[in-house]
Amino acid sequence: MDQKIIFIGATGYETYCSQGRSALLDQGCLLLENHKSGPYSREELLELAPSISGVISGCEVWDEETISAAPHLKVIVKFGTGVDNIDLQAAKSHGVQVANCPGLNSVSVAEHTFALVLSCLRKVPSLDRSVREGQWERCVFPEISGAVWGVLGFGAAGREVAVRAKAFGAHVLAYDKFPNETAAQALGVRLCSLEEVLAQADILTIHLPALPETVHLINRTRIQTMKPGAVVVNTARGVVVDEKAIAGALSNGILSSYGSDVYEQEPIDGTSPLLTCPHTVFSPHLAGESINSYAKIGAAAAQSVLTVLSGGELDHRLA
Repeated sequence: MDQKIIFIGATGYETYCSQGRSALLDQGCLLLENHKSGPYSREELLELAPSISGVISGCEVWDEETISAAPHLKVIVKFGTGVDNIDLQAAKSHGVQVANCPGLNSVSVAEHTFALVLSCLRKVPSLDRSVREGQWERCVFPEISGAVWGVLGFGAAGREVAVRAKAFGAHVLAYDKFPNETAAQALGVRLCSLEEVLAQADILTIHLPALPETVHLINRTRIQTMKPGAVVVNTARGVVVDEKAIAGALSNGILSSYGSDVYEQEPIDGTSPLLTCPHTVFSPHLAGESINSYAKIGAAAAQSVLTVLSGGELDHRLA
């Protein structure tokens, strides 16, 4: 198959990734771009799969069925970090190289994490509604300065959050299965066990990947060990928290608020108990999306695709 057809599942690529897009077009690639507001369905992927040779993946699912339907597929590059929507074993068995673009959206994720934390602490959404409805609700808020900020996952995004939390005057604790002690020392962050972070954090932000051992890591039992009135914000993956347990803790006043960009089911199920809980702030899985991060990731993803299609091997190959 001579023509290189690249499916771009990441939304906004045409608008924000001019460098990466130009690189692909300059090499004669035909681009099938996602102009929807969300991911392609399985049926849509199966329809286009037979013609494609490369993918820059958004949140659409590449599993055994969709990968096996793409006989010319050589490479899938995730537009971002988390590859839980890509079956790595299926890709490997079909000879498809898989890579991601780690760290390139970490600043965007950190800034969005702060937006959610501040919205939770300062009750921004409810106060906005109150003013619009002609009320004049008065509140007294806790400050970040002097608070204990727990970071679960001390990778690129977690470290960027730690930098900003320290700048606000927080005492930062971090948990990571493979802790970066050099970075922690440089940033003035104390590395702790998961149990210590949960027990001491006034603010807990989650930056862990979706792995078998992280599914429902934040569950009813662990929430019971947290400080009463803690704030929890998740900008990592929805499955890391048990949403029913979070909803119960909010309703019972164990947690003061919960902010999330990610959900166990996406788009979030309309029957989710979270949607009727008090003191919640939500966004639709876009923490990593900024003009800056799109430009960087778009260029890196395009280069990875072109490397494989020209017969090369990816340096940071995941499958």
